Amino acid sequence: MNSRRSLVSDNQINSQGYWDGRFGEDWEVLGGRQQSRFFGAVALNMLPSWLARVSRQRQLAWCDWGCALGDGTNELAQGLPGVQMTGVDFSEVAIVDANARFPGQHFVTENWLDTAAGSTVAGYDVVFSSNTLEHFHQPWAVLDSVAAHARHCLVMMLPYRERERIEEHHASFMPENIPQFVGDKVLVHVQVRDTRADQPCFWPGEQVMLVWAEPNWLAEQQLYLQDVHLDPEPESTLRAQGDTVANLAAELSGGLAKIRSNVAASSEQTAAMDSIRDALSRWRLVFEAANAATGPAWENEARQRSERDAAVLDEALHKLEPLLLGSDLLTALQDAKRRQQLALNEVQQEVRSRQQLVADASQLLSEVENQRSAADIARVDAERAMQVALRLSEQAIALLGPSVGQQLVEHGPAGDSDDARYQRTRLHLASVDKELSDVYASTSWRVTTPIRVLRRLLSHPVQEIRNIVGKAPRPLQGMARFSARTLRSGRLDPSDKAKLKQMLSPSPRIAMADPSLPVDYSHLPMLAPVNGGLPDVYVWAVIDWNFRTQRPQHLAAALAAKGHRVFYISNNFVDSSDAGFKVEALDQSGRLFQVNLNQAGAPQIYHAMPGAKAVAAIRSSLAALLGWARSNSCISFVQHPYWLEPAQFLPNSKLVYDCMDHHGGFEDNADEILAGENQLIRQADLLIVTSQWLHDELSSSARSIAMVRNATEYTHFSERPSKVFADSAGRRVIGYYGAIAEWFDADLLRKLALDNPDALVLMVGRDTAGVAGALSDLSNVRFVGEVAYAELPYWLYGFDVCLLPFKVIPLTLATNPVKVYEYLSAGKPVVSVDLPELSQFEGLVRLAADHEGFLEQVKLALAEPSGDQALELPRKQFASRQTWLHRATTLDNALVALQEPLISIIVLTYNNLDYTKQCLHSLETYSDYENVEIIVVDNASSDGSQEFLADWAANDPRYTFIANESNLGFSAGNNVGLRVAKGEYLVVLNNDTYVTPGWLRTLRNQLSRHPGAGLAGPVTNNIGNEARIEISYDSMDEMLERAGKYTRLHAGRSFDIHTSAFFCVMLTRQAYERVGGLDEQFGVGFFEDDDYCRRLEQAGFSRLCAEDVFVHHHLSASFGKLKAEARQALFEKNKALYEAKWGPWVPHDYRRPPC
Repeated sequence: MNSRRSLVSDNQINSQGYWDGRFGEDWEVLGGRQQSRFFGAVALNMLPSWLARVSRQRQLAWCDWGCALGDGTNELAQGLPGVQMTGVDFSEVAIVDANARFPGQHFVTENWLDTAAGSTVAGYDVVFSSNTLEHFHQPWAVLDSVAAHARHCLVMMLPYRERERIEEHHASFMPENIPQFVGDKVLVHVQVRDTRADQPCFWPGEQVMLVWAEPNWLAEQQLYLQDVHLDPEPESTLRAQGDTVANLAAELSGGLAKIRSNVAASSEQTAAMDSIRDALSRWRLVFEAANAATGPAWENEARQRSERDAAVLDEALHKLEPLLLGSDLLTALQDAKRRQQLALNEVQQEVRSRQQLVADASQLLSEVENQRSAADIARVDAERAMQVALRLSEQAIALLGPSVGQQLVEHGPAGDSDDARYQRTRLHLASVDKELSDVYASTSWRVTTPIRVLRRLLSHPVQEIRNIVGKAPRPLQGMARFSARTLRSGRLDPSDKAKLKQMLSPSPRIAMADPSLPVDYSHLPMLAPVNGGLPDVYVWAVIDWNFRTQRPQHLAAALAAKGHRVFYISNNFVDSSDAGFKVEALDQSGRLFQVNLNQAGAPQIYHAMPGAKAVAAIRSSLAALLGWARSNSCISFVQHPYWLEPAQFLPNSKLVYDCMDHHGGFEDNADEILAGENQLIRQADLLIVTSQWLHDELSSSARSIAMVRNATEYTHFSERPSKVFADSAGRRVIGYYGAIAEWFDADLLRKLALDNPDALVLMVGRDTAGVAGALSDLSNVRFVGEVAYAELPYWLYGFDVCLLPFKVIPLTLATNPVKVYEYLSAGKPVVSVDLPELSQFEGLVRLAADHEGFLEQVKLALAEPSGDQALELPRKQFASRQTWLHRATTLDNALVALQEPLISIIVLTYNNLDYTKQCLHSLETYSDYENVEIIVVDNASSDGSQEFLADWAANDPRYTFIANESNLGFSAGNNVGLRVAKGEYLVVLNNDTYVTPGWLRTLRNQLSRHPGAGLAGPVTNNIGNEARIEISYDSMDEMLERAGKYTRLHAGRSFDIHTSAFFCVMLTRQAYERVGGLDEQFGVGFFEDDDYCRRLEQAGFSRLCAEDVFVHHHLSASFGKLKAEARQALFEKNKALYEAKWGPWVPHDYRRPPC
């Protein structure tokens, strides 16, 4: 099987829908949160001390699989401070709640049992799960899948010896079915705990803690016998009391000598014994309550626990008894012992009674089952006899005619039972059915069918057509709806036209099932090369290109006309689980394309923000697109909040939000979409608004804001077409074109039509607000429906007056109406309600504050002489200065003027001048970041570096050179540069590095997206930790090619790293000021980066490794000149310094290849 059904229950219980409902509806009410915290606390108590210690010291990455609403994960995180704790659940309902409730922790929606997802990467050091595995029919198969995500340890806490399972449990865990090996991991810890005595108690039985560990990693931990716990039996609930008794015996024996009959016990001893007695009494109450709350399935465990408890107490009392001979306390102890034995006898008697009850109940149940089986057999025999009788009767009716059935009903014997009358009625219905079947099968019925259909069509045409269409196959139903739309409007709907075009000539596609394999892009449209320094523009669109031509398409086309390569990412996805995309060339320039990304299910973007799975799918498809486009510099131009997260994955990108409307004014916007927009407004590098109202409303929340109003395609609307609409009755035309939606003032339009009965009120556009129906009683109002953008001049030049009949609501107050620019392009008189944005049209639009004023302004506009150039020319001249090409220029200028945060790059040098020259060349060539300062600090080089660097710094005011008089070492030398740096971000960069295109902004964007991170570093070819990737090349040109392929494939990806190597790291100013500079006691080098990462960790900052940034590293160019003995001595010295501060050093590790 290739689906989750091979591992998960097929039943309603335990399905994803079941758990979504549980988590969203009754989880909290039924105590689910408290239960999760209870199990988290129990797990911390049972966790091996060595594993807890190693996890804290080495900052291991833990995953709580099946985390529900995150309460147990939070409990674990508090008990394991410093551990990187991630909660994973397949229920997005649960994860959304967890992220909201615990914002400081990390929760993700993932289905680890979806085998269709491909190979599994061991993404966590430790995978933990509490009380999850029992919900599966095949728990060990599930465990194998889960174990693949764990590098070092698999920790499971499970209900133990649950013989009578609750409804949600499908498996029981016993000593005889728990495996010693899971994958490559061996069982190293078993501990059982009886949780019945816990208060509050959320599990009336036993819990077992199981730890499997990878042997090689386990060997590194150097464990001893005292660390290993393999005990399949729970500790006695009387163990603590027994230990107290034994300790008291030892104290009496060693410190106070023997107490004889003539020696009274001390008050402390008496108090200790009273405490023991109270503890035993409390245990007895808990024991009885637990027994009352559990069923017969627990009887064996209950008896075993009681016997263990009695043995513990007997052992303790025997230790104490010789010391108390003749004392008053001995009697009390013996009484306690007798009471314990009586209690045990009572328990055993109760168990025997229950066993007898169970046996009696089983016997009774067996007898009842036998009787029920006999009754079932009798019922089946009777039913068979009845069916035979009915078939014979039906055959008789078929032979003798339907009248027989009627006679059976009419002439049945008086006083018949209800069942007899029911059977006679069944026979009658059978006779009627036979009669109807004969009629339908007759030749006359078939011949007259068209006549009946025609009669229904004449009497109820609409209903009959719907009946006919409703019975047709789905493709024919879609064709019928298409035909109805076309007949109703008299033309092809533009969206239908686009669909037909795509069906007849489908766009080429890319599917990337395996990202590691080469992709053939040769069949895709011609792609123009990058034009100079112009960045590629990725428009994350709100509508499909072929929907209705509006601002998104106009701006995209204008930017392409200015030389940008523009990739217009449609809101419509390709329904595919493979990464990939579909591309359509929109002109012949090779610079303008519509792209449809792959995403399984092809969801709509308007109603909810994407979940983690959707974001991952979009990122993978985007990587496929980048493999074709090979973009190194991008403008991520977002037009809907849905794209917030994936839009930030583009390499070296500036995030721009094109806020066209006041989204809060739309009736159908979901709360999470509005919340996403607020986040987008705050995070965008540049916020674009279309109106002064939006500018005033949003400027305080934006990092940077610019006004780019709507515009006109002047050449399209300024030329009168050869054919123009004319009313067949010769009436003047008062017209409007555009969307007819919730903001449209139908009352105003009614008044206008009544006020101008001799004019035609012509509405062109799709009506989604039911206005046409509301005004259907007006003979001088005509609704045309939506027309193609190319047809608009035909209608526009038929208008004598153009309208903007909107309601004055928050949505329209924020609107800069594009159609006004187009009306003016044709020189037409325009009448509008008085909206704020209409003031910038230089008095060329007639405005009205109320309905009466609007009607008056229409009268005045109709009175204008037709073709008056004195009136038309100023309108056209104004419109000619408001084109989309003007707006694209405004946008480009705003991006150039954008003040990005200052980044300071500190390059430390010591000799190796050739490396330094290459490094600085790469910085100047590939950083692509204007607001940067480069500070080179030289540690007293003797190879001409200082002279070269002095000349270099003189060439650009952004360059600074500092010459140290002696070699201060790595930490102190970098601190010199860090102290003078002014940037909001600080880069420490070795001189034996070579950066790649767009590295600087991409690294900054990673930190911007992860506010909890204090440091980010790139992947590289040569370093001693997980940042090293498998890559090979023979030249810097080949390096740029292969590194670009890798980073584009991993666009937007990063992972938390324990220790970042300081050959190249970027720090936030906040992290630097809180943590300070590098520790200078490490001298020339070694361990200063480990130390700094521990200090960041201590201050609460995570460290990132950015998979989408590659920096070439020659590795230890300066250290390489040290003799091996000197290097080793320096290493050992600094290691001792490090361990004196932080404890044992954890060696760095390379990343492991995917399983």
